[in-house]
This record gives sequence, C-alpha cells and structure tokens, in this order.
Amino acid sequence: MAKRLREQKCMFRNEFSAALAGRLGISKAKSDKITNAFLDVLATAWSEGRSVCFPNFGVFELHIITEKMGRNPKNMKEYLIPASYKPAFRPTKGLRETVSQAIQGDAGESGSSRVETTGS
Repeated sequence: MAKRLREQKCMFRNEFSAALAGRLGISKAKSDKITNAFLDVLATAWSEGRSVCFPNFGVFELHIITEKMGRNPKNMKEYLIPASYKPAFRPTKGLRETVSQAIQGDAGESGSSRVETTGS
C-alpha cells in the first residue's frame, strides 16, 4: 500500500493555491500570496533553527544529520560527509489516524487506495 501512495500525483503549489482560494472564497492571487507567505515564514523559522508547531496537525521541524565517514565503493577511499539539516514534518497522532481512516475508506469503496487531492 505504501508503494502505491508514493505513486500518487503530487499536489503542486498552484493546485494548492487554487484549492485554498476555493475553500476560502478569495481570489487566486490572494491565495498565492498566503501560500508564499506561509512558505517564507516556515523557511525563516527553519533558518533560525526553530520548529513550527500546529496543535492537532503536526510539527514542521529540522532533523540534525551528524557528520559521518563515507566510503567511495569504486576506490574504497574514505571521506567525511559533513553535518547537515533535513526539514521534516511530524504529524500528530490524530492526523495520522484521520488520514489512515480516509485512505482505508477510499480503498474499501472504490477498490483502490487513490486519494484525491483536488476538489472540496
């Protein structure tokens, strides 16, 4: 099932903005501004080393990847892989359960695990 979910169509920024505009009853231009502002605030918080928490939804956080030794398999030479930061999203238990129920409900009704990302 997890493999099928990865094959699903991604909701791109313009689709997200259009869905947001429809849901809020605002223009596409305003929803584009809201979407861009949200992403800018998220990026700024991450650049300051902060997480962004939404109760009953989840946490946008940074995972610290420590430096480690790597090896080139061709010549077997070792090299240092520097430390880095990986942006991540950690959903709350309630959101995970809601999504799981929605996916299982869709799979039971239509015989597939496809989750529609557009519409209302």
